[in-house]
Amino acid sequence: MAHLTFVHNARIWGKPQIKERLMSKKKDKSDILSGMGSGFQIIKALRDAGASDDQLRTIIANGSALPDQIVALLKGANDESQSGGTYSVTIDYSKSLAQMIVAGKYDYANPDIVEKNFPIQRPNASEGDIQSSGNPYRTLGIQNDNNTEIVLVHLKKVVTTTEVLAHMDKLGLRPARIEELLAFGEKYPKKQLEFPIVALGSVWVYSDQLRHVACLDRNGSERDLNLDWGNPAYAWSEVCRFAAVSK
Repeated sequence: MAHLTFVHNARIWGKPQIKERLMSKKKDKSDILSGMGSGFQIIKALRDAGASDDQLRTIIANGSALPDQIVALLKGANDESQSGGTYSVTIDYSKSLAQMIVAGKYDYANPDIVEKNFPIQRPNASEGDIQSSGNPYRTLGIQNDNNTEIVLVHLKKVVTTTEVLAHMDKLGLRPARIEELLAFGEKYPKKQLEFPIVALGSVWVYSDQLRHVACLDRNGSERDLNLDWGNPAYAWSEVCRFAAVSK
């Protein structure tokens, strides 16, 4: 039986912070809202959508442009909730998984992240080869070239794996696979120092009850390539980003 090695840095990033964020949120009352009378519900909705006091003051002060400003503000808040940014990567399919990991120059790589557990899905793989991986989350179909756009999906709240995948599907995205995550980590090494980046598209089914996915994380100033839980009901911290690719 394979030996599992876990350093749950995603929990270090997120779990202790959840309580702090929830506690601080109760105190985060806008001074604009406290003095509002007419239009309170509209302004409150904008505030809940992420508008700052400065943005609310601008909207209130420029009544003639109110509709356009509200639309722009809501569109920006919606776009930000869907995506934490888009990044171009090039995947070298001539490399083995081990070579991809070495190219990323990680300070730590979980020893269970090997090609036996996380097979690379290469462009010429047949549908049968894809399905034989046992990945319950994988969407059939892959990029035909080596250039891919990685989208970092950020939902800004605690969400389950199932909820993340459903959200991606609505956006026309599929979860990134291990080779796409590693290409991202190689090209953008400092991003994982800002927040954990999870790839739900490659799943190691260790047993009926245990599913594991790869995550770019950190331990202090060190860059880690680690494992985290991939079970459908697993709750991810609000700080996590989920790597995704267009279907």
